[in-house]
Amino acid sequence: MTPRKANTVKDSTVLIRDYGKFGPMIAERLAEEFGRVILYTHWEKEFPKPVDVEVGVGCLGVERTDDFFGSVKEADTIMFTDLYEAGLQADLRERGFNVWGMGGAEELEKNRWLFRNWLQENHMARAASERIVGMTALKAHLKDKTHKFVKVSKFRGIGETFEFQSWKLNERRLKRLEVDLGIRSEHQEFIVDDPIDDALEFGYDGYTVDGEFPKIACWGLEKKDEVHIETVTLYKYLPEQLQHANEELAKYFKKYSSRGIFATEVRIDKQGIGYFTDPCIRIPYPPIEGMLMIYKNWGHIVFHGARGELVEPEPIDQYFALCSLHSDYSVDEDYALEIPKKDYDFVKIPDKTVQDGTVIALPRRGDWDLVGRVVGIGSTPEQAVKECTERAKRIKGDKLTESSDDLKDALACIAKAKKQGINF
Repeated sequence: MTPRKANTVKDSTVLIRDYGKFGPMIAERLAEEFGRVILYTHWEKEFPKPVDVEVGVGCLGVERTDDFFGSVKEADTIMFTDLYEAGLQADLRERGFNVWGMGGAEELEKNRWLFRNWLQENHMARAASERIVGMTALKAHLKDKTHKFVKVSKFRGIGETFEFQSWKLNERRLKRLEVDLGIRSEHQEFIVDDPIDDALEFGYDGYTVDGEFPKIACWGLEKKDEVHIETVTLYKYLPEQLQHANEELAKYFKKYSSRGIFATEVRIDKQGIGYFTDPCIRIPYPPIEGMLMIYKNWGHIVFHGARGELVEPEPIDQYFALCSLHSDYSVDEDYALEIPKKDYDFVKIPDKTVQDGTVIALPRRGDWDLVGRVVGIGSTPEQAVKECTERAKRIKGDKLTESSDDLKDALACIAKAKKQGINF
């Protein structure tokens, strides 16, 4: 199969391969620059459901396809958004396709113990950790412990990290985990980390082309899964702890010809020591919602990046804020939203379809009641928070709640960071 040729973004056809979560929001954003955008989300299984082929239908400027390989011949740029497909990316590259994806570097995220050994080999600070194999050993290890973080390798579907407080409080959680693992329960690898006390968590959220990074950087802080505040700055002004993590990752990314979006999570303590706790070798969720809006040239970034050329981002402002939308009703039924036209681009709904002008969040997130996230942009953190809060309150849905009040805590963390010499 000979890859289609294109010399400019406007002439290019991009094929996005996604599990459903990122695809609609990314496809709509790229449709503003690419000549044609085709979205494929995984749906094939022994007993597929109609809802699985509705993802992305009706999105602005987006064509939904159910046949990835049938659409490959129509594309000149192929974008991967998530983990577990390094082999397919490598195969497509070998056949001459321009691929935007992180490739084999994804092992650093999937294999928790590999990552911790990598930290040690590169003389980077890390929390005290133990590798435990099997639920019997894990329960025995935790029986008399308090305040640990338990991480699961490879299988994100059963949970990535949970905070173990004590046996009394978390015994039922461990029992549920054992049931979820089934016959694999005595073979599963767990990493048990000590907490890094009295530290603030920051992260770099950007992209790489073969281990090179743009001169403009996006970084910020998160209150886990609920709110996010980020700033855009020159790369040289990133906190040195974030730069150090990227410097070591660069070697890994160059080795695997990684071309894509990634993120880091680094906890910085009062002494200024940065603990690189987790790599995200895929599109980070959050804050991809804000990243898509703060840079206006994602089409050029992806088009040229897939061809090995690093393009600088073009920010439209300095800060963005995110808050979350939730409803119990979205868990197991199609969930309709009323979004004012002026807010449409700034309300990011995963697994969505658009029917007769109405945005519908499809029930494909298990028991997670997250509906989506709202973006606010501004020249100060306060302005971004204000815009995000006002926008979130304009979104309507059945029993819909939003988390903008938590942004006050994020602003307080920024003030605390400044006292520690971290300028945001």
